[in-house]
Amino acid sequence: MKTLKTNKRIVLILLVFSSLLFGYFIIKDANWTWGDDYEFLISTAVGKMEWDIHVANHGRLYPLGHSDYNILTLIQGATTPVAHYSIVLFSFFLFVFFSYKLYNIVLIKTNKSSKLINWIVLFSILFLFYYFYRLFFFLVYPERIMVVLLSLFFILYSKFLKTNQSVFAVFAVLVSIYLSYTKETSFIIFSVVAGIGLLFNYKNNSKKENWFYLALTTNIVSFLLVYYFIAYRTADTLYSRHSSVFEVIQFTVGNLKILYIALIASLWRVFVFLFRKDRSHLLIDILLFSGVLYAIANVILKMPMDYYYFPAVMLTFPALVYWGVKLLRPEWVLIVLILSTGYYYRKFPKVINIIQDLKISTHKNLVEFTNILNDSDKAYWLQYDDIDEVVKGKMGYQREILEVYYHFYNNEDEAIEIKNVNELPEELNSKIVLFYSDLQVASEEYDITLRQIDSIGFTQQHLPNIQDIKIFTK
Repeated sequence: MKTLKTNKRIVLILLVFSSLLFGYFIIKDANWTWGDDYEFLISTAVGKMEWDIHVANHGRLYPLGHSDYNILTLIQGATTPVAHYSIVLFSFFLFVFFSYKLYNIVLIKTNKSSKLINWIVLFSILFLFYYFYRLFFFLVYPERIMVVLLSLFFILYSKFLKTNQSVFAVFAVLVSIYLSYTKETSFIIFSVVAGIGLLFNYKNNSKKENWFYLALTTNIVSFLLVYYFIAYRTADTLYSRHSSVFEVIQFTVGNLKILYIALIASLWRVFVFLFRKDRSHLLIDILLFSGVLYAIANVILKMPMDYYYFPAVMLTFPALVYWGVKLLRPEWVLIVLILSTGYYYRKFPKVINIIQDLKISTHKNLVEFTNILNDSDKAYWLQYDDIDEVVKGKMGYQREILEVYYHFYNNEDEAIEIKNVNELPEELNSKIVLFYSDLQVASEEYDITLRQIDSIGFTQQHLPNIQDIKIFTK
């Protein structure tokens, strides 16, 4: 017993040390980055709460995706990048704590050696540090709060199943409501929980359990009604308009192999669950099935980036570790985890340096960009009329965030107005800044225009972190 306690203490010390080290790099060199960070520059970074419900005309609805940052508006002076990354840091520590609890709940069911289980829990979480680094090194991803709260939901759910105490059920339902409006595909996860509980285990449930599953179902129906009337009816296209399902499958095969292992495992478990009536691994199966279905939904919606699938990894990975420990020797699972973690961690220093350099250089580019505008007499956004409507929409977004960053960084009493033009300006005696979007590259005029810009004496300013926009001065 004493040896076991010592073993657990060593594991906890290593986990705490690793978490603090990772946390240091979350907060180090905190700065705004180009792109979606503009949402904070018009809300919490200027002391205003973010009320954007994130509805676009392609079916998006996630009003609570960034709502945790609103707590900063209650704190005097908490408008800086450091303040915002402090929220991320706190959520990271919660993720570590909840993951430690969840993996212990899951793996204790294997009845294997507690010493090995402690180390398997440690390396499972360390593995996810690298896998999820994008969520915690940037501000903008709603998946960050999702992986935190999904861990909490399943801890509460498992506690409820074990104790039948209403308090765990009530808080689990509240978490599910919040998560439903954090990312629109979250309802799929709770549909699996409620569906399995009501359709396949109804007779074995307590009265409280059935009420819990009905409460989840009510939340799902309510969300779908809200989604239909607010997002779906106003959508002209649904989700990604620039990727095919085949392209997304190719991407996930190359970058999210864990989910394909989970898919194979889920097919086996579906067969055993349905035809052999094995209901003795209910929590594990729900984690596995909900994660796989969540991933499949994102593939169908043609979501092309890896972070969309991180909640699916968060759900399926503990189930895969469980079955590895249950069916194989725990030593083998631990060795695989150590080797996998080591393989990814060899890239970690380079990744961290790239991200820190990006934050520092972006800040410098934005300050320089603001000074260039303030030193000019006139500023123009060059955009031709014969452009595809989708490209025009993207350029409108570029133009919007360009002005947001300028007004945020501008400390002068007056601001330069950026005017739209569809031909090159002819002023000879003025200091001019000209913006020209790279999104027009498909236009026949693109290369011709670049040559004309050069021929009339404009000089390109190299600000690489202001992405996909060329900036010229004269």
